Amino acid sequence: MAITERLPKVLLIGDSIKIGYSPFVKEELKDTAQTVYLQENGRFSAFVLRMLYDCYHSPDIGTDVDLIYWNCGLWDVLRIMGDGPQTTIGDYQTYLKRIIKRMRKMYPDAKMIFALTTPVLEGESPNKEFIRYNKDIRDYNRAAQEIMSQAGIQTDDLYQITVGLPREYHSDWTHYTQEGYQYIARHVAETIKAELGKEKEE
Repeated sequence: MAITERLPKVLLIGDSIKIGYSPFVKEELKDTAQTVYLQENGRFSAFVLRMLYDCYHSPDIGTDVDLIYWNCGLWDVLRIMGDGPQTTIGDYQTYLKRIIKRMRKMYPDAKMIFALTTPVLEGESPNKEFIRYNKDIRDYNRAAQEIMSQAGIQTDDLYQITVGLPREYHSDWTHYTQEGYQYIARHVAETIKAELGKEKEE
């Protein structure tokens, strides 16, 4: 009897954008990898750090993860009632470092890809006391790239991938339609496939 080769396991973790593209990524990778994730919204970088514990102990995910594709940032840059971002840029970098450290402790053999935060349609926020600015997003993306570069982690620039999408791909000022998420998922899946392909070459 032939032994079936185990497909690599890919963990997706992050905010509502991740929730939107996850099922489509899973479909795109069905012949390439096992795609696992929690349905819960990762929200802030601080919550992603906490959420990793649940991932590690979830029977649907387990400890044998080969690649982690993750994001956080939209909740960190959020400004409420004219205040500054919920997470300062310095604290954001600190949390990213802590997340990396915890991921490496939990999944020491896993590769990582960090997805940069997607842009928003600033003028379409329905609540002016609950706002995000693309300038903040770009600043936090640069800060994240600095941390990932120092840690030797690949970044996937979802900001550039989505910034030019037509309005009909957006369901609101922050999120996307099914077509929008399918578009993102195809890119995410190709990025993951390319990284998994490097392992085979090695």
